[in-house]
Amino acid sequence: MFPWSKQTLPTLDDILSMFNFHPEMHKGPMVKNEIITLEITSEQDSDDGIQIGHVRWNTLQTAYDADVKKACNFFGWLENIFTPMTRICIGCERMNPTPCFILAHLAPGWVGGILSSLVLT
Repeated sequence: MFPWSKQTLPTLDDILSMFNFHPEMHKGPMVKNEIITLEITSEQDSDDGIQIGHVRWNTLQTAYDADVKKACNFFGWLENIFTPMTRICIGCERMNPTPCFILAHLAPGWVGGILSSLVLT
C-alpha cells in the first residue's frame, strides 16, 4: 500500500517512475483496466471420480469440490475491493516472467494491490 493523492489509479508511467524500472523494461507493456465478472463452471468428474468445478474472477481462479458458495463469497469480497482496478505488466517483450501489478484504491489517499508475475509463452 502506498500514499496516492490522485483521483485515478496509477498509470504505466507512474509505475515505471515510482519503481525505477530499467529503460529496457519500458518496452512492450500490457495495461488492462476491464473487469471480468465472476464465473462459475459446472461441475465435472475428475479422473478419481470426484466432481469439481471452478470459480473465476479476472485472472484468479480456484477449484471447488463441495462448497461453491464459500468460493463465490471469497471472490465476491475480492471483487468489491478491486473494482475499479488496473493491471500493469512491465517489460512483456524483455523478460519472462514479467512483473505484474494489480492495483486498486483501498481507502481515500491509498492505493494497494498485488505484485505478481505473468509467464508469457
